[in-house]
Amino acid sequence: MTADELIEQGVQHSENGQFAAAVEVYLRAFELSPKDERLPWEAARLYLYMLSDPEKAVRWFEASLPLIQNPFKACDTRYHLGLAHTFLKDDTKAAARFEEVLAHTPTHVLACIELGKLMTRKGDFERAKDLLQQAVLHNNMRSTLPEMFPDGQRGSAHAAALAWMNLGRLGYVASDDEALGNTAAERLIEDLGDDQRVLMLAKEAHEAGKPYSALAVLDVFLSYHPDHEEAVQQWVRISLDELGQFDDVVDLVLQLGENDTKWAERLIDEVLRRKPDHAGALEYRRVKTKH
Repeated sequence: MTADELIEQGVQHSENGQFAAAVEVYLRAFELSPKDERLPWEAARLYLYMLSDPEKAVRWFEASLPLIQNPFKACDTRYHLGLAHTFLKDDTKAAARFEEVLAHTPTHVLACIELGKLMTRKGDFERAKDLLQQAVLHNNMRSTLPEMFPDGQRGSAHAAALAWMNLGRLGYVASDDEALGNTAAERLIEDLGDDQRVLMLAKEAHEAGKPYSALAVLDVFLSYHPDHEEAVQQWVRISLDELGQFDDVVDLVLQLGENDTKWAERLIDEVLRRKPDHAGALEYRRVKTKH
Protein backbone atom coordinates (compact mmCIF):
# COMPACT_ATOMS: atom_id res chain seq x y z
CA MET A 1 0.00 0.00 0.00
CA THR A 2 1.09 3.57 -0.62
CA ALA A 3 1.51 6.13 2.14
CA ASP A 4 -1.65 7.92 1.02
CA GLU A 5 -3.65 4.70 1.13
CA LEU A 6 -2.35 3.98 4.61
CA ILE A 7 -3.24 7.50 5.74
CA GLU A 8 -6.79 7.03 4.47
CA GLN A 9 -6.98 3.74 6.34
CA GLY A 10 -5.64 5.40 9.49
CA VAL A 11 -8.27 8.13 9.30
CA GLN A 12 -11.00 5.49 9.04
CA HIS A 13 -9.62 3.61 12.04
CA SER A 14 -9.51 6.84 14.04
CA GLU A 15 -13.07 7.79 13.10
CA ASN A 16 -14.20 4.32 14.22
CA GLY A 17 -12.47 4.73 17.57
CA GLN A 18 -9.79 2.16 16.71
CA PHE A 19 -6.94 4.37 17.86
CA ALA A 20 -4.26 1.72 18.33
CA ALA A 21 -4.86 0.47 14.79
CA ALA A 22 -4.75 4.06 13.51
CA VAL A 23 -1.39 4.66 15.18
CA GLU A 24 0.06 1.49 13.70
CA VAL A 25 -1.04 2.50 10.20
CA TYR A 26 0.21 6.10 10.53
CA LEU A 27 3.64 4.87 11.59
CA ARG A 28 3.77 2.41 8.70
CA ALA A 29 2.95 5.32 6.40
CA PHE A 30 5.73 7.34 8.06
CA GLU A 31 8.23 4.64 7.07
CA LEU A 32 7.17 5.18 3.46
CA SER A 33 7.01 8.97 3.74
CA PRO A 34 9.60 9.99 6.37
CA LYS A 35 9.31 13.72 5.67
CA ASP A 36 5.56 13.91 6.26
CA GLU A 37 5.28 15.71 9.59
CA ARG A 38 1.61 14.83 9.96
CA LEU A 39 2.22 11.13 10.51
CA PRO A 40 4.36 11.05 13.67
CA TRP A 41 2.42 14.06 14.96
CA GLU A 42 -0.96 12.35 14.61
CA ALA A 43 0.41 9.14 16.11
CA ALA A 44 1.72 11.15 19.06
CA ARG A 45 -1.60 12.93 19.50
CA LEU A 46 -3.45 9.61 19.64
CA TYR A 47 -0.91 8.14 22.03
CA LEU A 48 -1.27 11.11 24.37
CA TYR A 49 -5.00 11.82 24.33
CA MET A 50 -6.65 8.58 23.24
CA LEU A 51 -4.34 5.78 24.34
CA SER A 52 -2.92 7.32 27.54
CA ASP A 53 0.66 6.48 26.60
CA PRO A 54 2.60 9.72 27.19
CA GLU A 55 5.98 8.03 26.84
CA LYS A 56 5.27 7.05 23.23
CA ALA A 57 3.65 10.43 22.66
CA VAL A 58 6.94 12.11 23.63
CA ARG A 59 8.86 9.89 21.21
CA TRP A 60 6.70 10.73 18.22
CA PHE A 61 6.13 14.42 18.97
CA GLU A 62 9.93 14.69 19.19
CA ALA A 63 10.20 12.91 15.83
CA SER A 64 7.77 15.36 14.25
CA LEU A 65 9.42 18.55 15.52
CA PRO A 66 12.37 18.72 13.07
CA LEU A 67 9.94 18.24 10.17
CA ILE A 68 7.45 20.96 11.10
CA GLN A 69 7.75 24.14 9.04
CA ASN A 70 4.89 26.14 10.55
CA PRO A 71 6.26 27.94 13.65
CA PHE A 72 2.88 28.01 15.36
CA LYS A 73 2.42 24.27 14.93
CA ALA A 74 5.95 23.72 16.23
CA CYS A 75 5.07 25.85 19.25
CA ASP A 76 1.88 23.89 19.81
CA THR A 77 3.83 20.64 19.54
CA ARG A 78 6.09 21.81 22.34
CA TYR A 79 2.96 22.46 24.40
CA HIS A 80 1.78 18.88 23.84
CA LEU A 81 5.25 17.65 24.78
CA GLY A 82 5.00 19.64 28.00
CA LEU A 83 1.70 17.96 28.79
CA ALA A 84 3.15 14.53 28.04
CA HIS A 85 6.05 15.18 30.43
CA THR A 86 3.52 16.38 33.03
CA PHE A 87 1.64 13.09 32.73
CA LEU A 88 4.98 11.32 33.15
CA LYS A 89 5.51 13.38 36.35
CA ASP A 90 8.69 14.93 34.96
CA ASP A 91 8.05 18.51 36.05
CA THR A 92 11.51 19.69 34.98
CA LYS A 93 11.12 18.63 31.36
CA ALA A 94 7.50 19.77 31.31
CA ALA A 95 8.41 23.24 32.59
CA ALA A 96 11.22 23.52 30.02
CA ARG A 97 8.78 22.83 27.18
CA PHE A 98 6.18 25.28 28.48
CA GLU A 99 8.91 27.92 28.85
CA GLU A 100 9.82 27.34 25.19
CA VAL A 101 6.19 27.81 24.20
CA LEU A 102 5.90 31.09 26.10
CA ALA A 103 9.23 32.35 24.75
CA HIS A 104 7.74 32.02 21.27
CA THR A 105 4.11 32.88 22.09
CA PRO A 106 3.77 34.72 25.42
CA THR A 107 -0.02 34.79 24.98
CA HIS A 108 -0.40 30.99 24.85
CA VAL A 109 -3.19 30.66 27.41
CA LEU A 110 -2.92 26.94 28.11
CA ALA A 111 0.86 27.05 28.46
CA CYS A 112 0.46 29.86 31.01
CA ILE A 113 -1.98 27.69 32.95
CA GLU A 114 0.14 24.54 32.84
CA LEU A 115 3.35 26.34 33.79
CA GLY A 116 1.43 28.15 36.53
CA LYS A 117 0.35 24.78 37.94
CA LEU A 118 3.95 23.55 37.87
CA MET A 119 5.18 26.70 39.62
CA THR A 120 2.51 26.20 42.28
CA ARG A 121 3.76 22.66 42.90
CA LYS A 122 7.32 23.96 42.99
CA GLY A 123 6.38 26.56 45.61
CA ASP A 124 7.10 29.58 43.41
CA PHE A 125 3.77 31.19 44.23
CA GLU A 126 4.54 34.65 42.83
CA ARG A 127 5.46 33.25 39.41
CA ALA A 128 2.45 30.95 39.51
CA LYS A 129 0.11 33.83 40.30
CA ASP A 130 1.60 35.95 37.51
CA LEU A 131 1.27 33.15 34.94
CA LEU A 132 -2.30 32.28 35.87
CA GLN A 133 -3.36 35.93 35.86
CA GLN A 134 -1.73 36.30 32.44
CA ALA A 135 -3.79 33.33 31.28
CA VAL A 136 -6.99 35.11 32.36
CA LEU A 137 -5.93 38.33 30.63
CA HIS A 138 -4.87 36.68 27.37
CA ASN A 139 -7.97 34.50 27.31
CA ASN A 140 -10.20 37.55 27.69
CA MET A 141 -8.33 39.35 24.91
CA ARG A 142 -8.61 36.34 22.59
CA SER A 143 -12.35 36.33 23.14
CA THR A 144 -12.75 39.99 22.23
CA LEU A 145 -9.83 40.62 19.83
CA PRO A 146 -9.06 37.27 18.14
CA GLU A 147 -7.51 39.02 15.15
CA MET A 148 -4.56 40.01 17.35
CA PHE A 149 -3.51 36.38 17.77
CA PRO A 150 -2.19 34.79 14.57
CA ASP A 151 -1.66 31.36 16.13
CA GLY A 152 -5.36 30.71 15.81
CA GLN A 153 -6.17 30.03 19.45
CA ARG A 154 -9.48 31.30 20.75
CA GLY A 155 -10.61 32.21 24.21
CA SER A 156 -13.01 29.84 25.89
CA ALA A 157 -14.99 29.44 29.06
CA HIS A 158 -13.09 26.22 29.69
CA ALA A 159 -9.72 27.98 29.65
CA ALA A 160 -11.08 30.73 31.90
CA ALA A 161 -12.40 28.12 34.33
CA LEU A 162 -9.04 26.35 34.40
CA ALA A 163 -7.20 29.60 35.08
CA TRP A 164 -9.53 30.75 37.85
CA MET A 165 -9.70 27.27 39.40
CA ASN A 166 -5.93 27.12 39.63
CA LEU A 167 -5.79 30.65 41.03
CA GLY A 168 -8.28 29.46 43.63
CA ARG A 169 -6.09 26.46 44.45
CA LEU A 170 -3.09 28.75 44.71
CA GLY A 171 -4.89 31.13 47.07
CA TYR A 172 -6.80 28.69 49.26
CA VAL A 173 -4.75 25.48 49.21
CA ALA A 174 -1.12 26.04 48.24
CA SER A 175 -0.57 29.42 49.87
CA ASP A 176 -2.56 31.54 52.32
CA ASP A 177 -3.75 34.25 49.94
CA GLU A 178 -7.42 34.27 50.89
CA ALA A 179 -8.11 37.45 48.90
CA LEU A 180 -6.84 35.77 45.73
CA GLY A 181 -8.89 32.67 46.47
CA ASN A 182 -12.03 34.72 47.09
CA THR A 183 -11.59 36.59 43.81
CA ALA A 184 -11.20 33.29 41.96
CA ALA A 185 -14.32 31.82 43.57
CA GLU A 186 -16.33 34.95 42.78
CA ARG A 187 -15.25 34.93 39.14
CA LEU A 188 -16.08 31.23 38.79
CA ILE A 189 -19.59 31.89 40.08
CA GLU A 190 -20.35 35.30 38.59
CA ASP A 191 -18.64 35.08 35.20
CA LEU A 192 -18.81 31.37 34.47
CA GLY A 193 -21.67 30.03 36.58
CA ASP A 194 -19.34 27.22 37.63
CA ASP A 195 -20.63 26.41 41.10
CA GLN A 196 -19.20 22.89 41.11
CA ARG A 197 -15.61 24.08 40.77
CA VAL A 198 -16.09 26.34 43.79
CA LEU A 199 -17.44 23.47 45.87
CA MET A 200 -14.45 21.45 44.67
CA LEU A 201 -12.14 24.20 45.97
CA ALA A 202 -13.76 23.90 49.40
CA LYS A 203 -13.32 20.12 49.30
CA GLU A 204 -9.67 20.37 48.23
CA ALA A 205 -8.86 22.94 50.92
CA HIS A 206 -10.51 20.77 53.56
CA GLU A 207 -8.68 17.64 52.39
CA ALA A 208 -5.41 19.59 52.47
CA GLY A 209 -5.92 20.19 56.19
CA LYS A 210 -6.95 23.83 55.79
CA PRO A 211 -10.42 24.06 57.36
CA TYR A 212 -10.34 27.86 57.64
CA SER A 213 -9.63 28.13 53.92
CA ALA A 214 -12.49 25.72 53.25
CA LEU A 215 -14.78 27.97 55.30
CA ALA A 216 -13.60 30.99 53.32
CA VAL A 217 -14.58 29.25 50.07
CA LEU A 218 -17.96 28.29 51.50
CA ASP A 219 -18.53 31.84 52.75
CA VAL A 220 -18.16 33.08 49.17
CA PHE A 221 -20.34 30.30 47.80
CA LEU A 222 -23.12 30.82 50.35
CA SER A 223 -23.16 34.56 49.70
CA TYR A 224 -24.49 33.62 46.24
CA HIS A 225 -26.42 30.46 47.15
CA PRO A 226 -27.56 30.77 50.79
CA ASP A 227 -30.04 27.89 50.46
CA HIS A 228 -27.58 25.35 49.05
CA GLU A 229 -28.05 22.53 51.56
CA GLU A 230 -24.83 20.65 50.81
CA ALA A 231 -22.75 23.81 51.29
CA VAL A 232 -24.65 24.75 54.46
CA GLN A 233 -24.07 21.31 55.95
CA GLN A 234 -20.39 21.40 55.08
CA TRP A 235 -20.01 24.89 56.60
CA VAL A 236 -21.75 23.76 59.80
CA ARG A 237 -19.71 20.56 60.09
CA ILE A 238 -16.42 22.39 59.75
CA SER A 239 -17.35 25.34 61.97
CA LEU A 240 -19.00 23.42 64.79
CA ASP A 241 -17.95 19.77 64.65
CA GLU A 242 -14.32 20.24 63.63
CA LEU A 243 -13.36 23.68 64.91
CA GLY A 244 -15.84 24.02 67.79
CA GLN A 245 -16.58 27.64 66.90
CA PHE A 246 -19.82 27.81 68.87
CA ASP A 247 -19.24 31.30 70.26
CA ASP A 248 -18.08 32.59 66.87
CA VAL A 249 -21.16 31.19 65.15
CA VAL A 250 -23.48 32.82 67.69
CA ASP A 251 -21.58 36.10 67.23
CA LEU A 252 -22.16 35.74 63.48
CA VAL A 253 -25.87 35.27 64.11
CA LEU A 254 -25.95 38.47 66.17
CA GLN A 255 -24.15 40.32 63.37
CA LEU A 256 -26.72 39.10 60.86
CA GLY A 257 -29.48 40.71 62.91
CA GLU A 258 -32.66 40.89 60.87
CA ASN A 259 -30.84 40.73 57.53
CA ASP A 260 -31.13 36.96 57.24
CA THR A 261 -33.35 35.50 59.93
CA LYS A 262 -33.68 32.14 58.17
CA TRP A 263 -29.92 31.57 58.14
CA ALA A 264 -29.63 32.88 61.71
CA GLU A 265 -32.29 30.47 62.98
CA ARG A 266 -30.64 27.57 61.17
CA LEU A 267 -27.30 28.30 62.82
CA ILE A 268 -28.83 28.63 66.29
CA ASP A 269 -30.61 25.30 65.76
CA GLU A 270 -27.32 23.67 64.80
CA VAL A 271 -25.53 25.12 67.85
CA LEU A 272 -28.24 24.00 70.29
CA ARG A 273 -28.47 20.56 68.72
CA ARG A 274 -24.82 20.07 69.62
CA LYS A 275 -24.69 22.13 72.84
CA PRO A 276 -28.19 22.42 74.31
CA ASP A 277 -26.86 24.54 77.19
CA HIS A 278 -24.97 27.11 75.10
CA ALA A 279 -25.75 30.38 76.91
CA GLY A 280 -25.46 32.68 73.91
CA ALA A 281 -27.68 30.55 71.70
CA LEU A 282 -30.27 30.15 74.47
CA GLU A 283 -30.30 33.91 75.06
CA TYR A 284 -30.80 34.56 71.35
CA ARG A 285 -33.68 32.08 71.27
CA ARG A 286 -35.23 33.62 74.42
CA VAL A 287 -35.10 37.14 72.96
CA LYS A 288 -36.50 36.00 69.60
CA THR A 289 -39.31 34.08 71.29
CA LYS A 290 -40.14 37.11 73.44
CA HIS A 291 -40.53 39.26 70.35
